[in-house]
Amino acid sequence: MEILIVGANCLEQEHLNDLTRDPEHRVVVVDLGEEALQKVRLNACDLILLDLSLPDISGPDMITKIKGELPEVKIIVTTESNSEELEIKFREKGIIFYLIKPIHPQYLRSIIDHLTSIGA
Repeated sequence: MEILIVGANCLEQEHLNDLTRDPEHRVVVVDLGEEALQKVRLNACDLILLDLSLPDISGPDMITKIKGELPEVKIIVTTESNSEELEIKFREKGIIFYLIKPIHPQYLRSIIDHLTSIGA
C-alpha cells in the first residue's frame, strides 16, 4: 500500500516507525500541503493520513484539492478537535476516518490492515 502522511504532527514518531517498517507499505512523509499535492500529482497513492492543522492550506481545501487529483484515494484525517460538526463536514468531502489525537497505535494499525486486506 502506498501511504502519504501529510503533516509533521499527524502521527507520533513511534507510529510512523511502525508503518515504515512494514514491507507491505511504502510510506512518504511531507510537512506541507503543497508538498503533498506535488506528491499526489506525481505518484498515485492508496491512502493519505492528513493532519488538519497544516500551516499552508486549510483542511477542507486540502481534501478538495486531493480529491480533485485522486477521486478514489482513501483519506484519514487527524485532528485535536473532537467535533461532530467537523466530522460530518469532512465525511461529506469524502474522508473515510476522522481520528482524534492522540491516536492509539493499535487502532490505526487495524484500520490500515483492514484497508490492505480489502485492496484499498
